[in-house]
Amino acid sequence: MVFAKEFFDLQFSFAEKVQALSGMDLERALFEYTNFYVRFGLGRELDREHEGWLAYLDGLRSANDGREWTYRFYLKDPEATTGPPVVATFGCFSYALQSAKVVRLHFRNAEADGRSPLAAASVEQRRAELTALFKHLKRTTDEDVAVLGISWLYNLNAYRRLFPVTYVSSGRVVRGRFQSMPLWGQFLNHRGQVKPSVKEPFLSAIAEHATLAALDDCFPLQVLIVQHTELVDALESRRARLVAGPVENFVPGRRGRAPTFNVQGVPFCMSFKPIHRGWFASSKGLVRDGVNVRIWHIHLRIARMEIERVGGKGRARLTP
Repeated sequence: MVFAKEFFDLQFSFAEKVQALSGMDLERALFEYTNFYVRFGLGRELDREHEGWLAYLDGLRSANDGREWTYRFYLKDPEATTGPPVVATFGCFSYALQSAKVVRLHFRNAEADGRSPLAAASVEQRRAELTALFKHLKRTTDEDVAVLGISWLYNLNAYRRLFPVTYVSSGRVVRGRFQSMPLWGQFLNHRGQVKPSVKEPFLSAIAEHATLAALDDCFPLQVLIVQHTELVDALESRRARLVAGPVENFVPGRRGRAPTFNVQGVPFCMSFKPIHRGWFASSKGLVRDGVNVRIWHIHLRIARMEIERVGGKGRARLTP
């Protein structure tokens, strides 16, 4: 996929803001605070002395328009391999070995018809791809391998619903990922164009912030890192148990206490910190007394939940 010039202009503006706040030269800011190095296909070692990076800087110094030069340099090889070496690919998902015990999960748009890869109509296909990926993992790696994901996408329910709740509930914010697509990717739609609804608030925020330390907060969505050692088993081995029926004895969470409820006498506790605060905070929300649910759990830890829609057909499948 070839990314729009506007995507590079946006990062160039951010680097200029870093320069203004810190006093560092622009060349350093472009190296440390943009995704340019990786987008140019120079690898992930982030070597300031890489001949490709030095060639970019040479052209930048003599360019009348730094933004124009940056995009022309990118277009020399826009399809350059920028991702890490992958072991296997299954549709939109792939994985790489970060170490002998850690697998890094990756996601890209592999839809050929222009549809969003996270559209509701594609949920089952994405889950099938994940299942195939995890079956491959079980055949080729140690049983206690940890699955690691790092992306802004874990803020989106459209992405989170593809995974067991025990995986996405482990998410925590990581800051300072200015050189990586797990941060900058939130500005792009599935066609590689910049989303105005994300760009404009970002530009307003960087114009207002007066300290370098606060620039992480300018990004609408933060990068989340999620990791779980049971994800492969939860999706592939099908050992999760099913309980179905109406919610009973629902107690909303408050003051650090997680919501609790029973289904067919089985107690459940939403014992995690939701990425979107307040999602289970009220009995007026999706989970409440009397609502029919189907829950797949592993030792009472919820792996997948389906909640009956009120006033509609079918069920809403949720992995919050």
